[in-house]
Amino acid sequence: MKLYQRILLAPALAVLGLGALSAAAAHAFGTQQAAMEEIFRVRFAFYQQAAQVSLEIDAVHASVYRIVTWIGFYDEAKLGRATADLGGRIDRAVSIAKELRGQRGVTEEEGTLLAAILQDVAGYRKSMAMAVDLASVDVNSGLAALQTADLAFQDLRKRVDAHVEEERRLAGERYEEAGKAAQRANRLALLISLLAAAGATAVALWVTRAVTRQLGGEPGYAAEVARRVAEGDLGLSIETRAHDG
Repeated sequence: MKLYQRILLAPALAVLGLGALSAAAAHAFGTQQAAMEEIFRVRFAFYQQAAQVSLEIDAVHASVYRIVTWIGFYDEAKLGRATADLGGRIDRAVSIAKELRGQRGVTEEEGTLLAAILQDVAGYRKSMAMAVDLASVDVNSGLAALQTADLAFQDLRKRVDAHVEEERRLAGERYEEAGKAAQRANRLALLISLLAAAGATAVALWVTRAVTRQLGGEPGYAAEVARRVAEGDLGLSIETRAHDG
């Protein structure tokens, strides 16, 4: 190996270490970015949709109680608008749940919960409509039927709450996975840095010894000998060291 090649070994090893460190850092950044994007665009969006279903169902049930309680003050047109609003809110809840169920990235557990929610919504819709219809004829009958609707609502609410909690749990798990990936990448980067520093130091020491042997001793001593010879000191005694080759 030529002298200049030996001298370049240590810097080359350091550059390779920096390249590996940069690759590890880029991988860590890419992993975190992908995780954050999934949390925001997928998990948070799913959570928002689940929460919207919950809001629509709560609004419907609150309106049912108000309608049945105050139905004596409703004329036919007003009652028609109120019941249409109830139907519209339930339709929105069903539409959101169906849309969410068809999204890519929905887990099996999410799909099971959404299917149960859609089934419970259908049952609640029937009992709610019956309570309003009976109340339009007799308030007491409507209030009695409202108890059945309330039981259906409680079952539905448990499903919706479980779905919202599942979305929160999945988002939390993805966040923890991103944190663990970042920690692994940081440990890898630290290991690469230590190995690159140790390798560059070892190579630098090896090159220094090799160059010193090739020059026949310390460079300063060789330069002093050359200077004295150039000045005409031909009687100078030169010390040499045994070396290979």
